[in-house]
Amino acid sequence: MNRRISFVSLCLLVLISCAPEPTEAPVPTETITPTDTPPATATNPPAISTEPQRIEFSAEDGAALVGYHYPAPASNSPVVVLMHWALGDQTDWKNVGMVDWLTHKNREGFADEFPSIPYAVFTFDFRGFGESGGQFNPAGWVMDAKSAYQIAMGLPGVDPARVVGIGSSIGADAVVDSCGTICKGALSLSPGGYLNIPYDQAVATFNDASDRPSILCIASEGDRESAPACQSASGEHYQSIMYPGSLHGTEFLMPNPMRLEFTRTISDWLASVFP
Repeated sequence: MNRRISFVSLCLLVLISCAPEPTEAPVPTETITPTDTPPATATNPPAISTEPQRIEFSAEDGAALVGYHYPAPASNSPVVVLMHWALGDQTDWKNVGMVDWLTHKNREGFADEFPSIPYAVFTFDFRGFGESGGQFNPAGWVMDAKSAYQIAMGLPGVDPARVVGIGSSIGADAVVDSCGTICKGALSLSPGGYLNIPYDQAVATFNDASDRPSILCIASEGDRESAPACQSASGEHYQSIMYPGSLHGTEFLMPNPMRLEFTRTISDWLASVFP
């Protein structure tokens, strides 16, 4: 009996000695999302990212388009939709310094002061240009511009009631042709009825559709298409300015003796739209 007990005891000791040592249970990992963070206080406002965001969207007929949102350094900001000319694409606005000037990042080469308030900026490529798909199509560019305005209204940090358009050449027509009731102002830099809609007709439609719209048309006296286009339109809130020379579209924003004066004109116009 004693031997049996000793044998059983030995077996128990062997089993215990051979058993694996207990391990600690793993600690659960918690994923923290923005909604889990404590609400910001008045003394600790949330940081606003000013990094550009690439946006893919489509026009009414399904054409695939690409744009970029350049946020303003403040929330509830007005937004400027920039529409490029046929000699380039949306990157021109960044390259000439217009984007950084509007968002209060850099004013080198532009007016001495930034615009009175920082603007968010939305640029995009018309179909057939840059990163957008599709073919060269003036009628399609009107649809592209309409979709761009709609996208701009819904951008984060943007006040949807404060949207304006600034366009160059084909974009100068598009900012007016596509505004409808969305934008509160449009600046046409060298329009010419390039989207098969006469500029004076587009301005008249703009005036009828918008609530106290503001349209500024700018052209060079030597521009055979744009100067007559600007001079053809009229309206209570319409203004045209003629500059000497023959600069066209985005050339106004490239280094030239008139760039400082020209960008001051843009700044003054923006302040008049959203005082």
